[in-house]
Formats: sequence, structure tokens, C-alpha cells
Amino acid sequence: MRKLLTLALFCLVGTAGFASVALVQSNAGGFISSFGSTTTTFTTSAVGFSSPTTPGSLLVCVGWISIQGTSTTPFAGVGFSNPCLTSGFTWTAAHGGFGWEVAQTGPDRLEGLFLVSYIPNASVMSGTTTLTASVTNNSGSTYNIEVEFSLYEFSGLAVSPFERNVLAQTTPLGSASQNSTPNPGNVTANSAGDLIFVAYTAGATGSNGTAGAAYTLGVSATVATIGQAQYNLSASAGSQATSFGTNSLPNWGAMATVFAIAPPPSSSVPRHRGFVN
Repeated sequence: MRKLLTLALFCLVGTAGFASVALVQSNAGGFISSFGSTTTTFTTSAVGFSSPTTPGSLLVCVGWISIQGTSTTPFAGVGFSNPCLTSGFTWTAAHGGFGWEVAQTGPDRLEGLFLVSYIPNASVMSGTTTLTASVTNNSGSTYNIEVEFSLYEFSGLAVSPFERNVLAQTTPLGSASQNSTPNPGNVTANSAGDLIFVAYTAGATGSNGTAGAAYTLGVSATVATIGQAQYNLSASAGSQATSFGTNSLPNWGAMATVFAIAPPPSSSVPRHRGFVN
């Protein structure tokens, strides 16, 4: 009887220790909208989570940049100076800044970038976050730049959750024939319940679209560009689609990232010394 009771308690503890992924909170972050004609670094206003985060959460920061200027060539050095900045924390970029660029009629040029960064198994965060972007100006050109970010807290994920990411972008021609829905392509979830996080940035022509099947829309960009995020909190194991829903945008760059759900405890019963099968 004692052996049966021990086994039953072990199973109950193992079942209770398994957690599903959940969104705890999300909110729009800081931003900056400015003008320049020299090599400059721009820093957004400081914004943090609405409430202190829970120890052990996965924190995600999505940043967007758009730049419009008088240049016949791409602006040199446009990008994120670093991932998001929070005192006492280190954000890791899932991938370097990614996006699109297109030369419009005449010398005007448009460029858009976004960056997804994260902190796994984070301690309590109650401070503010900023995002910085830099521009190395082309000779004789001027530009307008907008930068902004958003924040997410997810629970129920492993200590080292990052698995993989995929990238895709349209051919940046800006013509109507190139219109399409942001879609990085399929990713592979190793386990049922993995979190899939998808984001994109697009040109100023167009509008926000809907979430893809099985996804929930996150915080959309409102200052820097057309930009959205979506997440699937309970993906099935195997190959998973990451496309957004109905939308048609001439220029976009998109990325999908998989975060692993906390592994379930071992189902084996501990064997004592001298145990024989």
C-alpha cells in the first residue's frame, strides 16, 4: 500500500508541474519621431510593463524603424544600435534587424526594419525600457525617422526557450503586382504547446491585416510603420504555418520564432538500490 501511495503522489506532482503557455501582459512601448541630416542615434521614450513581471517569465520586445529620405542609395548604417535596453537586464536578439527597402519615384527612398528580442526565465522586471536606432547619413541627403517598440510577458516556457526562426520578404519593387500577405513560411514545433511568435514590418502603403489561423494579434505599430505581431500559444508538434490573415502589402519583411514549452517531468519511477525488473 505504501508503494502504491508513493507512486500516486509522484504522478500528481508530475502532472501539476506541467504548465501551459499563457500571455500574462502586453503593451505598447516608447517611440520617437524625428528629422535628421547627419549621422545620429535616436532613443525612444522610456516605457515599461504595466505591472511588475512574474519571476521565470519569457519577456519579448518587438522594435520597428522606418526611415524616409532624399537619397538615391540605401541609407548606410540604418539599424538598431542594440536590442531593447532595460537597466539590470540583457535582451537577446532572435535575429538581427530585418525588413525591406525600396526606391520610390525620384531620389526618395523608404526603408523599414524590425527586431524581435527576448529574455528567457527573467527575474522580476518593474523598470522602463528604451530602444535606440542609428543612421549613418549619405552625403547631402535628409531623412525622417520613426522608432517604436512593444512588450510581451509569457509564462510556462523553458529556461532556454529559443529554438529557431525563419525569415522572408517580398521583392521590394513597390508595384501593385507585388502585393501579398506577410508570411515567413513554416516553422517546426518540437513539442505540442510550443509558443510561435511572428512579426513583420511593411511599407506605408496599405493597412493592418487580421491574424492567421490559430494565432492572436499582438500590439501593432502606430508610429513607425505598418507593423504587426501575432502569437500561437498552443502549437501542435510538427510543421506549422506562420502567415498572417487577409492583407495585401507591397513591401514587407517578416520573421517567425519558436519558443519551447517547459519540458514535462520524467514519467519513470525512481528505482532504489537493489531493485530488479
